[in-house]
Amino acid sequence: MADVDRIVEVHISKSSATIQTANFSVPLVLFTGGVDAAKGVQVATSLEDVVEMYGISSTAYTIAQGIFRGVTQAVFYALKDDESYEEALFEVLKVNNDWYALLVDTKQDADILALAAAIEAMDKVFFYSTDDGEATGDGDSAINKQISDLGYERTIQIYHSKAGELYPEASWVGDQLPEVAGSNTWALKQATSVTPDNLSGAQIKNLEDSSTNYFIKVRGISFFMNGVTASGEWIDTVIFLDWVKARIQEVLLFRLASTNKIAMSNDGMAILQADIMGVLEQGIRQGGISTDAPYYVTPPDVDLMSPLDRSKRVADHFEFGFRLAGAVHKTVVRGFVTQ
Repeated sequence: MADVDRIVEVHISKSSATIQTANFSVPLVLFTGGVDAAKGVQVATSLEDVVEMYGISSTAYTIAQGIFRGVTQAVFYALKDDESYEEALFEVLKVNNDWYALLVDTKQDADILALAAAIEAMDKVFFYSTDDGEATGDGDSAINKQISDLGYERTIQIYHSKAGELYPEASWVGDQLPEVAGSNTWALKQATSVTPDNLSGAQIKNLEDSSTNYFIKVRGISFFMNGVTASGEWIDTVIFLDWVKARIQEVLLFRLASTNKIAMSNDGMAILQADIMGVLEQGIRQGGISTDAPYYVTPPDVDLMSPLDRSKRVADHFEFGFRLAGAVHKTVVRGFVTQ
């Protein structure tokens, strides 16, 4: 072996670069905790963990009963005395940002408005429920009407007559958040721990006009309608596009951090283009991107860049596009019969 080394030396180096990927299946629960506030940010992996930390009389336990239907990890934070929910949110972010969906025990309009505004600036989503009867009316003062008028795309609102008791959003999140982004729609989903509301046609119209979800029974099956955010956008669309953004950022960061260099050349751009295409291919496999229309990823042409732009070492003007796979929420069937 030593004789071979005198003639041919081989040195192998192993790349140690690792990238932390964004997790889209972890919720954060903010709740009023009294003496439990001293515990700070806590991570639970089961309902038993929550019982041990906060007891069965806490709202954390009630919400955890819903989210641990499918979620395997959740972050909990009990508010300190005189601490607002918005302050608590940013306090958690200092310590733990590895969560995606925010849930809270408050039903106060001011708290919900503040949290919705804060979440709108993040790549996260916020679920809340209200039992205010005005939410089903045709007025514009109820919290769901206010949030809808603001057009928030990252806030999901649910009306339920027993929202303060059941926290229906917890069961919905527990069932659907663990699903792979792009593989599911949030509409027409059942929840065994939530009782259906008996709503009139006028109430349903008012809820739908304000992009508010609700839970009803149709032909013996109870499920959530409509699967939208306060802006009217589909929940699954928001989550999937967040997934696409995060995975493209991660794959390109890994490429740049684990490679000696990517040349500022068309060949170098092709390497980055292939990485982006890999994410979109995964999006197809997950069911978020349609196969009926081809996606595209267009890299910049280095030959058309000015020398000044090339000297800045910024590979600008990558573009991609695709058609969302979407989902079917309603069918219309017309039959023609002759005699």
